[in-house]
Amino acid sequence: MSYLLALNLLLISFHVSASDKQVADWAKIREDRLSKIQRYVTKNSEGHSTFVNGSIGQGPIPTLMFALLPELFPSIWGEPNESMKYVGLSKNNEFSNHQLPLGVGKESVPLEQIIGPIGKNRQINMSGFNCAACHTGQVELSAGNFKSVLGAPNTRINNVLFLFARTVTHPDFRAEKISELLRSKPLGALYGHSKEDQLLEAQDRQTFAQEAVAEAIVQSLQKRGAQLLGGFEKYVRPRTYNSPGQISPDPYALKRGSMDAFLPLHLSFVSAFISSSTLLNLGLPKYTSETDVPSVWLQRNLGRVGHWDGNHLNPLYRNVGAAAAGLNNPVNIKNVKVITEFLQDFPPEPYPFEVDLAMAKKGEKLFQRNCVACHSEKNQVYSLSSIGTSENRLKSITFTGAIFLGKAHLSLCNDKTFCTKKNGDSYSFYEIARKSRGYVAGPLYGIWARAPYLHNGSVPTLHALLTGDRPKKFFRGNIKYDQRFVGFKWDQPSVDSVVYDTELSGNSNRGHEGEQFLGFDAKKEPNKLWDLIEYLKTL
Repeated sequence: MSYLLALNLLLISFHVSASDKQVADWAKIREDRLSKIQRYVTKNSEGHSTFVNGSIGQGPIPTLMFALLPELFPSIWGEPNESMKYVGLSKNNEFSNHQLPLGVGKESVPLEQIIGPIGKNRQINMSGFNCAACHTGQVELSAGNFKSVLGAPNTRINNVLFLFARTVTHPDFRAEKISELLRSKPLGALYGHSKEDQLLEAQDRQTFAQEAVAEAIVQSLQKRGAQLLGGFEKYVRPRTYNSPGQISPDPYALKRGSMDAFLPLHLSFVSAFISSSTLLNLGLPKYTSETDVPSVWLQRNLGRVGHWDGNHLNPLYRNVGAAAAGLNNPVNIKNVKVITEFLQDFPPEPYPFEVDLAMAKKGEKLFQRNCVACHSEKNQVYSLSSIGTSENRLKSITFTGAIFLGKAHLSLCNDKTFCTKKNGDSYSFYEIARKSRGYVAGPLYGIWARAPYLHNGSVPTLHALLTGDRPKKFFRGNIKYDQRFVGFKWDQPSVDSVVYDTELSGNSNRGHEGEQFLGFDAKKEPNKLWDLIEYLKTL
């Protein structure tokens, strides 16, 4: 064997060994992080259970009805036995006996609150979406092997508000049809097979079957749904969606992980000031606020500032508002408080694929030099002009709207045990919400799972974000992962994926681009780009 050949074989052997070691080292780091998450979940079992499985309020639909929705309305909720996958939910593997999808809670409610005197001295369980519905992502590790990622954005969730409204205003939403289907189901088929679940289901069936109860419930829900749609069509659509000079996303369209974030607030504004055209004009925006679902890890490190634009100043009130936006009314303040505390130190999920730690180490230096000044735990708000992203989200809350937002949250969070300061004093509306002037640049925990990127989810991968090479249209809703460019597969459709059009109002993919943000020219120094991307995988 020649000297040069032997040397080449030695170098190849060393490279393979080093590469294998890098993979093994990252596997060990990932395993340690997963163990840390498990220890945290075990130590905070009540918070974990409430986040995943609990109720955050008296949701809009009786649980008996909620469980039957796929069979009653497959065009809205998807086919039966798919755990409402069509609208972005998944099977609840956290609790094996639980029949409802992950992200759905149930809470016993006095029936009188729903249907008046006819429901006096009766209880029924109501269901709605809880925090895990929007804040549990999914990723396909390999063909047919899926992983739930607690705390990550659900990149497949659809619009909660219009799901409810479309359902209860459907011509087939009739008490007779619902009751007939319910009678055909064996006990345990809807709530679960534990003794507790079967007992709850039996009690609810008995209540639902009593004279006039089912019909009264249906009429109540139909009225609420009609009010939501009527208020939107008459007041919000003309001012916000049909504003001159803009083409807005279809509010009723199937969406994946993005929604008009403040639409529930705008509808609340309408109900409060329906008689005042002046206040409506001051409070309702001329812009849609299409917004990506955020992650919720390590909330303590975000300080007082909440939401993409930093307009919330109190974590509990922020979460109470989110619960109400999911049509949970009244909100279960105690459970939201438990969830808020659980999320304070809940660790992010580690990147589930391989990482080249040698590249990541070089990328870390680039990150510390060019990125960490903004993306740190200072969670600072930066002006729109300095970032250059879409203005819609920022302008969708007017000064009048911000005042109403603070006051509305104060009315929602009215439990003195949980909703006051440490000294017992009440908060003022300006301590709850404010009119922001920019967007937050927060820490990048679990950034691999937070694709698509920017506050409106308009950029599919980290590579596209950092290079500026951004597609005008791409597919959202795919959970197959692009390990090279870091993000979910975007250039080919998947089952139930949707097209995201960046030329629609609020969907712009511009901003946070160029050498001023990256610190170097990605096209001239591609090695630096790949090193930085490799490091971002490890956060």
